[in-house]
Amino acid sequence: SSSPAPLEDTSPDNEEAPACMARTACGDFHNLACDTAGQAYSLPSPISFSSFPGGAQQRVTDVACGKEHCMLLTEHGQVYTWGGGSRGQLGHGTLGSEDSPRLVMALDGMKIVKIAAGGWHSAAISEFDDLYMFGWNESGQLAQQTNLARPAECFSAVEKLLMACCTMQQEDAAIPRGDTEDTECYRKHGAEPPLPEIPDPEKEALNCYNSASCDNGTDLVMVQPLPMLVQITGKSAEECVVTDVGCGSRHTVCLTKAGQLWAFGWNK
Repeated sequence: SSSPAPLEDTSPDNEEAPACMARTACGDFHNLACDTAGQAYSLPSPISFSSFPGGAQQRVTDVACGKEHCMLLTEHGQVYTWGGGSRGQLGHGTLGSEDSPRLVMALDGMKIVKIAAGGWHSAAISEFDDLYMFGWNESGQLAQQTNLARPAECFSAVEKLLMACCTMQQEDAAIPRGDTEDTECYRKHGAEPPLPEIPDPEKEALNCYNSASCDNGTDLVMVQPLPMLVQITGKSAEECVVTDVGCGSRHTVCLTKAGQLWAFGWNK
């Protein structure tokens, strides 16, 4: 007798495998997530990356987004960043951008347990409760001294006008507010369409900060393109140990083991 015919696979071709999301984060240009299985997504597509070509896919435990950059934290404590890097927020030692996740080599070799991304700066905490920060320090958001008065030529005429109109105080026009990408133009319905997007090379040319901003020969830190250890000067050992960190657009808040909150950056 002949053997019975095998059962046909009647499952639909487009059947989706359900994913249970554990973390989400969003910036101006990116929407990230990671599921309970450790798969990272640039929604809705999964992200594949490894520390070396052909390496095994790594399990992701956390994601974070700044205004234009992204961060991933793996189960082994490695940090990957990509996106815009014009202010050193990727931590790779340059001001260039990255199209795909790249390992932050300066943090490799230690286990990172917490990441956070601000507008143009980033933070990471190691398993030994050391806080590392990198990126833009224009308002002191890296807890370092900075030159708060930006050169007048860094501001466009439109930006200066908007600053004065929004605050009604002429002296406020000298306070740093970022670059022209921060300025949003509102138009009535039916008005002329906005100007076309500036190509990336031209946009990079408009940046006020170049490679010279990475010079470490001065006490004033404007751009920190490599992770830098930040010390919290508490009165006791527990007051110096950072257990959590959060980043806003231009400010940072830290929580210590003693339950104290430390904040630094833009306070306008």
